[in-house]
Amino acid sequence: MKPRSNPLRGRLAVGVLAGAAALTLAACSSSSSSSSSSSSSAAGASSATSAGGTAKLPATIPVAYVGDQTGAAGYVGVQLLEGMKLRLDELNASHFLGNSTIQLTVKDTQSNQQNAISLMNQVASSNALAVIGPLLSNEGLATEPIAAKAGLPYLEAVNEDTQILTMGNNIYRTTVSQLLYNPLTIPYLQKNNVTSVAMVYDSDNPTLVQVGTQQYPSLLKKANMKLVSSDGIPIADTNVASLASKIAGENPGAVGLMVIGPQNPDLITALRNDGYKGIIFGETAMQAGALKPAGALANGVVYPMDYTPDLTYPTSQAFTKAFEAAYPGSTPNAYDAEGYDTMTFLANAIKDAPAATRAGLLKGMAAVAAKGFTGAVGPLKWFGPGNKNVTTPGVLVKWENGKETIAALG
Repeated sequence: MKPRSNPLRGRLAVGVLAGAAALTLAACSSSSSSSSSSSSSAAGASSATSAGGTAKLPATIPVAYVGDQTGAAGYVGVQLLEGMKLRLDELNASHFLGNSTIQLTVKDTQSNQQNAISLMNQVASSNALAVIGPLLSNEGLATEPIAAKAGLPYLEAVNEDTQILTMGNNIYRTTVSQLLYNPLTIPYLQKNNVTSVAMVYDSDNPTLVQVGTQQYPSLLKKANMKLVSSDGIPIADTNVASLASKIAGENPGAVGLMVIGPQNPDLITALRNDGYKGIIFGETAMQAGALKPAGALANGVVYPMDYTPDLTYPTSQAFTKAFEAAYPGSTPNAYDAEGYDTMTFLANAIKDAPAATRAGLLKGMAAVAAKGFTGAVGPLKWFGPGNKNVTTPGVLVKWENGKETIAALG
């Protein structure tokens, strides 16, 4: 997906450099902020004195984002960064951390595991107070041990592999795993009298393997729906015609696509061209305009999310309004909202930290997770061992004529 234009570029020094190079998002002063950056629009930010409140913060607080800006997941990372930049602009303009500002360094993994490992090693040995980790499951599984060994607070944004949360006490999830809102799809299928389903999943993505081979088969069984077939394909496989023809011949009541990138519009187009008329449902990778290449053939496709612009939570509406003001002509999506909430979590944790150290920040993160907050995606609550996982009600959306509409609320 083509990255959106960036009107914030004049206020935040922005650019993406691959490999060992980096960029810095310099903090802006209140005199250079726009009206949309007022503290009143800061979703989830506490205006009260922090729980820790004892840390003497440096003028700049170094934080790293080791994330995909190019490669298979690059379009996700670019939009996640948009939301983070917007939140940084608000926080710094409102002096949320007093005279201190967050300095964000971005390193592009290029959706490559070896790049992610190399870059995480660089960050672990730097003065970064925290790191926002890469997006793909294989990148996260490979980089979290590096951060854990260095005692580096690690924010898991977008990456949904559940195993990562067990790999160290330094990691907190800041975006909700689709495993928690995927069940919203089942009542929709039942309402439409679906009794049989075919599943397709990316065989080299651990999260999607789990979703395609464990979660949905279990959900379908409980709902008395027959699993007609289950096919795994590599993420890089662009030859989907024969698979689509096979599934169309099986004629299930619905087809579940647990794939990312262009495989979504390619499979949808091939299925419809082969005469398949049943329901097609998917997962979060269908958002952010990913279905546009399929044109009208994608109409009616449904997928569960944690955010859509039509959410009515006041904090969701405040985020949507602020985003549209900052990025004229653009519509925010869940990746933007997740980046925004990730930065809110980090800023609140810095404010709650008893010391401006990695160990101090971990205590601040624990304090924020214990309280939760309402952000761009709505109410966020942390749970599980150490309160490191996060959940939100979620929403099932339907794609119609290039726009998401709400099919069901969580």
